[in-house]
Amino acid sequence: WQMLIERCQARAALVDETLEFHFTGFQNKSDAPFNQSLTRDFQQHRIDGAIGIGLEFDVMKWIEQHKVPYVAYAGYGLHMVEIDTPSLIELGVQELHKRKCRRIGFWVPATPKRPVIPVEEKLEVIDASLKRHGLDIYPDLIWHGLQHQSTQIQKSHQEQGFCAAMETFSRPRTEWPDGLLITDMMAHGALIAMENLKPDIRARIPIATHSNKGSTVLHGRKNLILLETDLAEIVNAIFETLEKLMSGKTPSSSVALVKPILKYAP
Repeated sequence: WQMLIERCQARAALVDETLEFHFTGFQNKSDAPFNQSLTRDFQQHRIDGAIGIGLEFDVMKWIEQHKVPYVAYAGYGLHMVEIDTPSLIELGVQELHKRKCRRIGFWVPATPKRPVIPVEEKLEVIDASLKRHGLDIYPDLIWHGLQHQSTQIQKSHQEQGFCAAMETFSRPRTEWPDGLLITDMMAHGALIAMENLKPDIRARIPIATHSNKGSTVLHGRKNLILLETDLAEIVNAIFETLEKLMSGKTPSSSVALVKPILKYAP
């Protein structure tokens, strides 16, 4: 998030806009999600526009009830900026297929209260992408956190990646995937689990993973297929959408998508 915030600050400075950052959360549903000062600013129409990063549905509804132009990233909103998940999946499948992978595993983390793209839709995209490359989908190779999350304890994406790898590679080798498509934070946890289990797993299994340009999450990890998004592009899309809304215009689409590019393919 720090990289995203820094780019937001730089973008706001370019157009001489005042940008403030606030943490939020309901203590109970009858409360406002912000401190008293900011709540007053919303109520008295002193806010020209708002950007929500990872905000819950109830917070988004509170903001929009105050008729403030609002753009969401990694969360809900009438206007959103998102990573182009179908393009990311297609690019990952394409690269794994080039490496002769036939049994591709997909690991999808649970993000409590922020499921922007439902898991079912992702599975439909995955199935369609595999079919385009003449591959079959193997339900036993699909791991998603919503099946494994406790309602009491919410695991981080790294923890979910660790758990997915431990579960998958504790099975007989004949049940292993021969390629993986996952996210960067899950990959971080999965690689640690692989090293703990069997040293040769990592060398045998190609991994395609989402990554943010400039991120150090996977720094030093070799032979990964990186499907990279540029946070500067995401921030530009957020501000372009917000500026249209603040000027009274309607964006051509309710969701602005940022496509990943292939950064490194061993």
